[in-house]
Amino acid sequence: MTFFRTILVALVAVLACATHAFAADSDASEVSLREIADGVWVHTSSQVWAGQRIPANGLVVREGDGLVLVDTAWGGPETTALLARIKAEIGLPVRRAIVTHFHDDSNGGTGVLEEAGIEVWAHPLTVRRAIAAKKPVPDQILALPVDEAAALSLGSAEIYYPGPSHAPDNIMVWLSGPRVLFGGCAVKAADAKGPGNIADADLTGWQVALEKLKHRYKSARIVVPGHGDEGGLPILDHTGHLVRAAAAKQAN
Repeated sequence: MTFFRTILVALVAVLACATHAFAADSDASEVSLREIADGVWVHTSSQVWAGQRIPANGLVVREGDGLVLVDTAWGGPETTALLARIKAEIGLPVRRAIVTHFHDDSNGGTGVLEEAGIEVWAHPLTVRRAIAAKKPVPDQILALPVDEAAALSLGSAEIYYPGPSHAPDNIMVWLSGPRVLFGGCAVKAADAKGPGNIADADLTGWQVALEKLKHRYKSARIVVPGHGDEGGLPILDHTGHLVRAAAAKQAN
């Protein structure tokens, strides 16, 4: 009996290892990279939210012999898988990251990046919110004011804070060369039926922020939302419609 028990334990161990390896491959397969302009990729990961599996977008941007990550993948394991996919498909090191707000679909993998020696930049409000919510805390603070719209340059990107919108700390990332605007969760895809998570939203400020984006980045060729497919400038108008509808519903 002891012999057979030993064999059984060994088989269980082998199966467990195989299952673990399959799970790791499955997690990695949930993270994708798709080039949308020369040297600009959309990375997409997903989580289940409100009973549905929701994809979330970020960017990977080539700068010289390295890369800049805009938003982490949606969670720590997903961000580990993203780094592995970047290494396999692009083959350049990630030099730094920018997270666009404190929610998990933007900031959830910050700890993984910092453990890998990658500096993570964020708006000062993002750092404050992350600390208060006991979420991963970015280690580099952008020199942006907390109470007014402002912009700064960081490498090849312009970082713009239009004021509160989807969240109090939402920033946008503009790449002037390929004319790509990453709006993050403050911008909705063309097929979105609602504004999404508005628990931390300023619906009035959000409408103002969208008007600022339309004016400041009117030459944008590609606008990337936080969830769903990228589009052009019309998705800013679509987002405005959804936000106004949500504000009217909230007022009633």
